[in-house]
Amino acid sequence: MDTTTQSQPEPATARIARSAQRLAWVVVAVAVALAIFASRYTFTFNTTPSLPIRVAVIERGVYPKDVGQLLAFRSEGHGPLPKGIVLVKRVLGMPGDHVRHQPSAGPAHQGVTQVVHGAQVSEQPVRRLSRSFTPLATGPTGRIPDMHYHVGGDHPDSFDSRYALMGWVRADQVVGTVVWAW
Repeated sequence: MDTTTQSQPEPATARIARSAQRLAWVVVAVAVALAIFASRYTFTFNTTPSLPIRVAVIERGVYPKDVGQLLAFRSEGHGPLPKGIVLVKRVLGMPGDHVRHQPSAGPAHQGVTQVVHGAQVSEQPVRRLSRSFTPLATGPTGRIPDMHYHVGGDHPDSFDSRYALMGWVRADQVVGTVVWAW
């Protein structure tokens, strides 16, 4: 007489129930991870040639610590940009830095905006007309006030702090700094 017991195959409904339970745990874990990520980070898409990036992950509420960082901020709605869209530009001037405008007699450019950050000087040409032939006034000059930033794009046609319509970015416009871009 054979005393070994053979195991019976598991019913299909039990296998399906166990698989559904595992899937539910995975879904819950992914949802929790996304909620944690979304509480601290957001992302935006760049559709212009102002910077050589297409997608940027932004750490919310983090202000730039030095020039060169990418800053995400909300548009004030001046000029060609709708109010509230998120823009990403490079920080060229920090609070306390000095901005000056050097005029030129060239037909295409009004001159050059210079930002003095310590011993470092960055220069950007300032156009007389936008690509849609709208006259452009030069942006603010002098000492950058506390909680303000002078921003610029890498592309010469970038709409940025060189122009009065954009001006300096105030701290209350800041969404955060870019921590990952591609």
